[in-house]
Amino acid sequence: MKKYWWKFLSLILILYSIVFGFLVPLNPGITSVSNSLLLPGEKMVIDVKTYNTNFSESIPLKVWLKTSQNYFFPVDSIFSIGDRNFSFFLVIPENFPDSLGSKFLSLVVSSQEDGTMVLPDAFLFKSEKVLFSSSSSSWVELKSGELFPKTRMGIPFRNLLLETIRNLYFHVSMWFSMIIILIIALVYSLKYLKTTNPLYDHKASAFTLSGLVLGILGLTTGALWANYTWGEPWSGDVKQNMSAVALLIYAAYFVLRGSFDAPDKKARVSASFNIFAFFCLIPLLFVIPRLQSSLHPGSGGNPGFGGEDLDNTMRWVFYPAIIGWVLFFSWISNIIWRYSRIYHHYLDLEK
Repeated sequence: MKKYWWKFLSLILILYSIVFGFLVPLNPGITSVSNSLLLPGEKMVIDVKTYNTNFSESIPLKVWLKTSQNYFFPVDSIFSIGDRNFSFFLVIPENFPDSLGSKFLSLVVSSQEDGTMVLPDAFLFKSEKVLFSSSSSSWVELKSGELFPKTRMGIPFRNLLLETIRNLYFHVSMWFSMIIILIIALVYSLKYLKTTNPLYDHKASAFTLSGLVLGILGLTTGALWANYTWGEPWSGDVKQNMSAVALLIYAAYFVLRGSFDAPDKKARVSASFNIFAFFCLIPLLFVIPRLQSSLHPGSGGNPGFGGEDLDNTMRWVFYPAIIGWVLFFSWISNIIWRYSRIYHHYLDLEK
């Protein structure tokens, strides 16, 4: 049983990622504000809706408007506090601590029960007049300790994603695992071309099939994610299109293998095409999408993850999920190539 430890580990890690990924709650966050345009001198009431908060159990509740240069305007008139919402009365200051023109302001809410949450660019401060400097007493720089720290472990809150951020444990980890499995297939194809050992051809074919299945699962979970966040499962996004092209190239690998009867020729051509397919995968998944505008993270030269998109809490699930999927599909690949070896041996006996 000792030699099967990695198989049991794969199941444990996948089960862990599923259970942990669904049971850990989302961090508290701000979902919306009732009015986003602020004009100097205007008096207005702002209604704030939040997610997974317990404001009615948390006193005091602190609220600020924040500029990009970390100047804070404190809001004192807070009322109508519920678990998931509150309101505040605001007299818009006529001064501004930064330069001229229109400025976006973030909303910062801090409570002892829920910690600190931020809605970036929640308001637009618009003024045609020359704005004042930071010397005004209306705007302050917060000292350390004025914001309540996060009180519990949770998954990062993202206003657009909400609970669907959990799909990162499946969609993204499957794509990462697919790359690793296809690298293993590439290594076996190179080994076959060097040694012409048919065992390496069977292993390359098995790992390529597993990688293709992982890619299809990754594309499917991505389409489900896109349906909730982008409004439709397939929007013609460059990352979706390039991923589909990459999988079609790998599907052609099996069409090509089925076109030859001679085992040696089939193995040689398949190994060469597998190398070609992998080196097509790199620009299709990692280069072209970064050069184009895209709804998908990682386009326009930006990294796929940033800031709290993958914080320490998510890493405790994300990396074990990758290891789990890689080990599990290595196990599946092992079964496939052993079956293939037995099948071809049976055909040789029949001859």
